[in-house]
Amino acid sequence: MKEKIKHAIIGLGKVAKYHILSLKSEGPWELSGVYDSNNIAHEDYKSLLKNTHIFSSLDELINSRPDSVSILTPHYLHYSIAKKLLENGISILLEKPPVFTLEEAISLFNIAKEKRVLCGVVLQHRISNPIVWLEDAIKTNKLS
Repeated sequence: MKEKIKHAIIGLGKVAKYHILSLKSEGPWELSGVYDSNNIAHEDYKSLLKNTHIFSSLDELINSRPDSVSILTPHYLHYSIAKKLLENGISILLEKPPVFTLEEAISLFNIAKEKRVLCGVVLQHRISNPIVWLEDAIKTNKLS
């Protein structure tokens, strides 16, 4: 049997619930642990995080060697966390917006390429019904 992908989460804000539920569902992955600098945030997800390791620092999470990490922190923290994870050879998934500048995006892309890891961005709204409708309306000039 193939080993499961060890995936961790950084940041336990509102969107974390959906990432946790997804990682706890059946699939080729497992939730290897979570980290949030605000220790109170763990309390909000106590029932969902049952039997899940809670890291006390970003370095502890990195040293656990997950295969990948979702970065769900406030946006202004994305770049520094993503850069550190990528430099340590860990693939990442960033919530939107991924970073604030094109230079930061290019930097992360280049590090990921150099380290041969993945750098992805969550874009779940592109397939939601209102966005699909809006995209069609724009393409067919229904919004004049």
